Amino acid sequence: MPPLYSQEENPDPMVVCKFFDPVGSWTWYATEGSPVDEDGYYDTNREKVDYLFFSLVVGHVAEVGYFSLEELKTYRSLKFGGKSQIALSSGHEVAPQLIVVTSTIA
Repeated sequence: MPPLYSQEENPDPMVVCKFFDPVGSWTWYATEGSPVDEDGYYDTNREKVDYLFFSLVVGHVAEVGYFSLEELKTYRSLKFGGKSQIALSSGHEVAPQLIVVTSTIA
């Protein structure tokens, strides 16, 4: 996973990790990520307690933004009364691809 901000100047970064809700419509296409401390900072010497991603998020609308691994762990699909857990998928199942390709098929 490329570190946060490493692809900032790239107009078409690679998607290297995908997270999705198998019973809902939300999908997160991560392009960057870094371990972060309890305040969400990646560039400190403090203990890292979470992982922050930057991604294309496709839900009700498509947008780019940040999400943390802890947020995904607590995500519940609104289908089936909020009882559905999110399924995680990563590099061994998803071939890296350009974000422009991903956004056209999402």
